[in-house]
Amino acid sequence: MTTNVPVGRVIKDVSLDSLMAALNIITKTQGILALETTHHRWRLLISAGSIVLVEEENQFIPTFCRKLKGHKVKVPQTEWEQRQLSGFSLCSYVSEIYNLHPEPVRTVLREIQFENLLAISLENRFSLLWQPTTTSVNITFPVWSLNSLMETVKNAEVQWKEFAYVRHPFQKVQLIDDETTLIHVPLFAKVTTGQHRLTEIADEFKQSLTRTALRFDKLADRA
Repeated sequence: MTTNVPVGRVIKDVSLDSLMAALNIITKTQGILALETTHHRWRLLISAGSIVLVEEENQFIPTFCRKLKGHKVKVPQTEWEQRQLSGFSLCSYVSEIYNLHPEPVRTVLREIQFENLLAISLENRFSLLWQPTTTSVNITFPVWSLNSLMETVKNAEVQWKEFAYVRHPFQKVQLIDDETTLIHVPLFAKVTTGQHRLTEIADEFKQSLTRTALRFDKLADRA
């Protein structure tokens, strides 16, 4: 037992408020908090008094590499994926890339934290599993305080809850291309298939996630 957060036992039907309270407790230690909702799963890596990384359904490395590509930084994605890194072993990977490209990695890490914590904040009920660890972790990349991360998320969350059609950062959206004109334009190809998340489309357009969501919400309203 870590204070009043059970260790190694799945706790079901946890509210968002209870989850936030648990985070404030466990960030004083080190470990991995596994979260699960109806549609998504996350692993929050807790260390250094905050959330070090958020790993969503094995999407961390693909997302990290995709976003770095937008900053013209190429990393060996296939090689890293073959190593099947997860949990705190990801920290060495991120540290290695950060030491080579500090500013792009700083920006990308902040975006990934924001997108995932916003996605979590827009969910209602969770199952959680807390597993503390005493493994030594070498972290050379930036880590932001939990309060700083959540303050940014809360500001965006208010706007997202006002959208009429867009509900979630991981929502897959599609523009109907009846005349098959958009699909031939590389920038717009991803918005016509219905196979890509808003987070991916925002990266493709090189604009913020919330701005992208707002545009799609307005387009849906006109349809």
